[in-house]
Amino acid sequence: MYSSNSKYFVFKKSNNKIVALTYGEKSGICFTTLTKKNTWTAPVSVEKQARDFFSACMDTKDVIHIIYQDSHGNIFYIQMDEASVFSLPMLGSKYPSPYNKYFNILTVKNNIHCFYVLIHNNKYLLTHQVISNNEVRNPQALGYINKNNLPYAVHFNRSGDIYIFYQNGLSNDLNQQFSAFQIGCRKYSSMNQRWEEFIPITAPDLAPNAQLKFDYPSIIIDNADIIHISYQKLVADRYELVYRQKPIGETNWSTETVIHTSLNPFENSSIICLNEKIIIFWVRNDTIYYSYSADRGNSWSKPNRYNFPVGRQLSCISYQTNDFYEVNRIIMKEIPGSFINGLKLAFCDDVLSAETTDTSQDGYRNIISDNLKALHNTIDELIEVNNNIKTDIKRLKLFNSNILKEIDKIYIKLNYLENQIKQNRTEQPRFLDEDSYMYNMSQEDKTLDRIGMYKINAYDETNTNDEKSYDEKAHIQDKAGTYNEADNIYHENDTYYEIDMYEKTNGKSDENNEQE
Repeated sequence: MYSSNSKYFVFKKSNNKIVALTYGEKSGICFTTLTKKNTWTAPVSVEKQARDFFSACMDTKDVIHIIYQDSHGNIFYIQMDEASVFSLPMLGSKYPSPYNKYFNILTVKNNIHCFYVLIHNNKYLLTHQVISNNEVRNPQALGYINKNNLPYAVHFNRSGDIYIFYQNGLSNDLNQQFSAFQIGCRKYSSMNQRWEEFIPITAPDLAPNAQLKFDYPSIIIDNADIIHISYQKLVADRYELVYRQKPIGETNWSTETVIHTSLNPFENSSIICLNEKIIIFWVRNDTIYYSYSADRGNSWSKPNRYNFPVGRQLSCISYQTNDFYEVNRIIMKEIPGSFINGLKLAFCDDVLSAETTDTSQDGYRNIISDNLKALHNTIDELIEVNNNIKTDIKRLKLFNSNILKEIDKIYIKLNYLENQIKQNRTEQPRFLDEDSYMYNMSQEDKTLDRIGMYKINAYDETNTNDEKSYDEKAHIQDKAGTYNEADNIYHENDTYYEIDMYEKTNGKSDENNEQE
């Protein structure tokens, strides 16, 4: 049975090869390929630990990107090409939380943009996380949103700017049923890599106590850079499916156009663009209803039932193509389809086949014009990549120059230290001489102290006044090197000789006195 919460992801690569991602309770995320006989190969498990409610997309190089959660609520990213499968952890969960996080994943200008909803402080928190060059950046909270069946819708334009629509919410009650808060939009600038403020698009005179509820927002941005949005609005117990539009670069939105009114909700509704024809559809009991505009949303047809005889085999399919003919003609997030006898998509076969049968000159002109636009966009992307490479080269050159400067500084410091070491080595002998000199001076002081003791003793024995001459002789002997540590501190014979000379002199003096 058709359900927007249970999608199949189908990708048509640039070589016209069609692959699909499905989910199984035991096998997790599975991969299958459409053969030339319009049969599907047996599903091959890509990640068995994955839970339901995953999201996937394909970039311009046919590489598939997946975001999913395991049974504990941890969020992971998978990159898958023809040759390999690469996985990265994105966000860990402290507690088991495998609830529906409403995953969305986009590839914009070589960056992977992931969106999901977390329950935080009993509120629903809309979160954005970027993966660039296989590096997972920190998640960024965009704000609290209202509890809806489909909380938000996101899309991007050719310039790489992302537009996300949601109904802001401030209530703490997770079971809230009604809210008067406005539905609005936030824009992410790929140039500045920054989110702008939330801008409401609903009527500014909305009463705070009005019993209104917005739900199931769906947006696309066509090749003319016009934003098309549809959403459900509950007014007086009746549901309205509403359409609005706004060209990028302008401020004012168009007035609300009510596509259809019903007593039942438009829970499986969406908006698509096929070859410049805008189609809004909704599904009830596996029956498709739709209304279309052939003039970019200015006027709409009466709602009608679409004949798509697949019965209960109707599936919700997220279809993305890199086929040269389809890439600029199909813009959608989801579409009703079937896997019976290959792949069948509602509306696509009718709209695109009608153009294929048109062999007029204008038809070929449109095809050539669209292909030239696609080629021009590819050239612009290559020019931007080339400019980024040049910027990186300049940055690396500057970094290299700074490193060379730092190396020169280190060499200068090294030479300075080597000179200091050499200077210290040449000054070391002088320091040793000074130490020896100081040592000799200390020994001289000791010697003088000892001589002073002998002088005092001699003075006491003789009681004469010859202290000065004795000091002078002792000083002369000390200068001659008589008293040093190598000669057992002092020479006893020299000292005795001085005493003998002193006694002889005193003895002669006494004899003379006696004779007189």
